Amino acid sequence: MRVYQRSGSPSKKTRIRQYLFEGVKRLPDVAEAPPCLIHLSLVLFLSGLGDSVLKIDKIVGFATVVPMSCCGLAYLYYVIAPIRNPQLPYRNPFSDLILPVIQSLRYGPFRDRSRPRGARHERMEARQERLAMKPTKRKELDVRAVRWLVHNMDRKIEMETFLLAIPGIFNQEWGRNVWAAFCTQGNLDDFCRYVGGVFGIYCHEGDLNNKKAQHERIRGCIETVASLVCCTGVELGRFGKVVEVLSDLGSAEGTAELPTIGPNSSFTIRWTCLSLVAIRQTVAVEGSRIPERAGSAVDGIARFQSDYGASDAPALGGAKRIDEYLKTASDHFEDLYRAFDPWDQDKTDEESRNILEDHERQISELERIANEAHGMESVDWRISLLQDTMDKATDGLTRQLPVVLFNKLKSSGPMSIAEAFDFPIFRSIPITPQFIFPRQQVHALCTLGRGLRDIIENRNPGEREVTFKSLESFNSIPIPSRQLKDLMMHQLWRLQDSRDGGGLGFTVELLFLALRQLLSRPSSPELKHVSSVFYTGTFKVITSGWKDIEGWSGTQQILLNLFCDLVIKNRGLFSNFSYPNDIVEMLWELVENMVKKYGNAHSQIDGVVDELRRVSRRDVNRGLHRFRDKALSVLQSSGA
Repeated sequence: MRVYQRSGSPSKKTRIRQYLFEGVKRLPDVAEAPPCLIHLSLVLFLSGLGDSVLKIDKIVGFATVVPMSCCGLAYLYYVIAPIRNPQLPYRNPFSDLILPVIQSLRYGPFRDRSRPRGARHERMEARQERLAMKPTKRKELDVRAVRWLVHNMDRKIEMETFLLAIPGIFNQEWGRNVWAAFCTQGNLDDFCRYVGGVFGIYCHEGDLNNKKAQHERIRGCIETVASLVCCTGVELGRFGKVVEVLSDLGSAEGTAELPTIGPNSSFTIRWTCLSLVAIRQTVAVEGSRIPERAGSAVDGIARFQSDYGASDAPALGGAKRIDEYLKTASDHFEDLYRAFDPWDQDKTDEESRNILEDHERQISELERIANEAHGMESVDWRISLLQDTMDKATDGLTRQLPVVLFNKLKSSGPMSIAEAFDFPIFRSIPITPQFIFPRQQVHALCTLGRGLRDIIENRNPGEREVTFKSLESFNSIPIPSRQLKDLMMHQLWRLQDSRDGGGLGFTVELLFLALRQLLSRPSSPELKHVSSVFYTGTFKVITSGWKDIEGWSGTQQILLNLFCDLVIKNRGLFSNFSYPNDIVEMLWELVENMVKKYGNAHSQIDGVVDELRRVSRRDVNRGLHRFRDKALSVLQSSGA
């Protein structure tokens, strides 16, 4: 140290220090020699003392030698004990000298059988390191280490550093296994309270001091909670009120926008999975008004069909009737649009009137449907109340999910056809709203009938141009959006599921909608594997309470429809997209278990069987033929 510290030049000092440091590799062996000599001198001194005292007096000699012999036996034990059990804290300078001799023995009680035969001799430290990292023991050690770490951190900075490091641990299978074992054995109360406190501070104080640091901190907390909830099964409620934080972060990160999942893919995946769990638990929680509002919406659809009170059978008829209105009005709208094609040719009033008179039937039908649609105001109002209640309960979290759309109820004034059916397109598939307002959709299609009637009867000439612009706007609707069917039927299933099934089917649909966006972005193989773990874990969490469902009609219909979309090409919203086989397998297992538990109580199952039986093998999505065969076998046996 004197040599290299004399120099004033940093580079010269560094070179001299490194030169001298490389020459002291054997210094640890030299440093261990004096303790060995001291121990040896003590042994020789005590041996000489015992021999001298025995020659002087036998009684005094024995009184001296016996305690020294006991100490000698203890000393020998401390020499051998760390060789037999490297975990013991006892250490003796002679242990390293005896260890190579023990390792050379072919037989013996202290021979290390875990060490390969013929391997080079190793020092005590290397042996302890090798045994500590042994896979058969490492998991138990890691679990105990994590437990100690969680229970012994009392400073805020230590807890925060540990908290932000957890998501990285879950990127490895070993880390996930260790935390899964720890969460089943350990006490997470203090840790969960700390995370809940971080969320509480964020909600009440916001980013007042350091916006960027606080934002990164809360992102890390969300990733940690998502890892624990989706991969180890920790209850989300233990972390306090997470929904508000999730909604705020989703809005800040723009998760609902289509071109999401760029550099923040890891966070977006974890945020989405945790949000789905939060939505599922919010909809299913006791005391929530969501089931009540959903039941009211079902009753509104039932009353639109008949005057006989609330029942699912009239509601089914009402949903079919509304879907028929939508399809009929859309077909008539398209017929009228094509009648004026090409639109670039100016037509006189007389020519336009003649064309409309030739399509008297279509105009009359639009007028009839518009008149009957006035009875749907109650349905729109009830669905709007449900949507508002869900937004309030989830702090608008459902609107932040990627590739998930919710419609808006326009309070007053007519709505154009383009505005009513302006659904975003994702991979040539329209993203339809989870809840539509039927009267609003039908009214947008059918108000055209009155305007065309005025043209025929030469009334309101000032509105003629507006009417024709509305008719021409049909061309701006994407072709897939014009071909949508059974919108109200699917919505009825979601309403029944929210009323009776705790939103299980509704949340599973949200998961598969989000997966279309999450899986469409390029990612590394490592991230794909980790993402798959989160997706399957999320599916398990949100479907864990399926056995507690009492009214399961809507839930089962959603799951059956989703499964058929996955299997059959060009069938519906979830078709023509390659979902991971493991999550398709989990969906089918859930459907199979529900069908076996509840039996074939609905005629719709027969319809699914007929549809799967009729579909040809070339119309089944690649890799899903075995699921189609399984479904036919199970559903047919259930029907029998």
